[in-house]
Amino acid sequence: MRRGPRVNALLSVFALAVVAAFVGAGVLGAFTQTPIVIWQGAQLKPCAMDESQAVTMARFNATRTDGCKTWLVMTPPSEGGDYAAETAFYQAHKGSIQGVILDDFQYSGSAGATELSTLVSDHVAVCPVLYPFLAQPSDTRGLPCVIVGVRPGEQVGSDGFSPPGSPVASLSAWTTIMRADMAKFNATHVHLLVYEAPTSFWHLPVPANYTQAAAEISASDGQFLVKFY
Repeated sequence: MRRGPRVNALLSVFALAVVAAFVGAGVLGAFTQTPIVIWQGAQLKPCAMDESQAVTMARFNATRTDGCKTWLVMTPPSEGGDYAAETAFYQAHKGSIQGVILDDFQYSGSAGATELSTLVSDHVAVCPVLYPFLAQPSDTRGLPCVIVGVRPGEQVGSDGFSPPGSPVASLSAWTTIMRADMAKFNATHVHLLVYEAPTSFWHLPVPANYTQAAAEISASDGQFLVKFY
């Protein structure tokens, strides 16, 4: 059946809109597919079938099992990373990568803003890691995803440090703290990042109420929970 130029043009626009909708749905789906994301940090933990893992390019596929999806962690130059090399690595392996996590985004400056813009333009599922004791960068407001890093010592001060012997917050207190931290950020999906292993800012055992509160909040919100090991 023959169509006029205007009808053909309208059909072309409609087709592009349908494709964009499917691409968008695929990207958004990446943010809620698995309940747990295992961040392979100082320690390595096997990734189960119903989980995803987050790795730097140096540890790509280090502990992945069949069915475990992978997020690529990009680290800003201020933390020793190389966005150009990480982006090239992503392009070479994107068929095996669920999305990208931009670590320490509030410390990344203009380089991070450029990287975020590039990934969003390429329809990549991307989640910047943000900390509640720093302001949310304007270019992350309204994103499909941000990850809020809540430190085990947050109940004793915004710097996340806790001296030995400090009281551990109760489950209800941790729930209040985490909810308040999440409320500081504007995004479609606001996920939690918690620390299951000692770090440079927390050398004491990880409080059980801290991890339990995070798990309960993530489950009730239908969001994934990122666990750093």
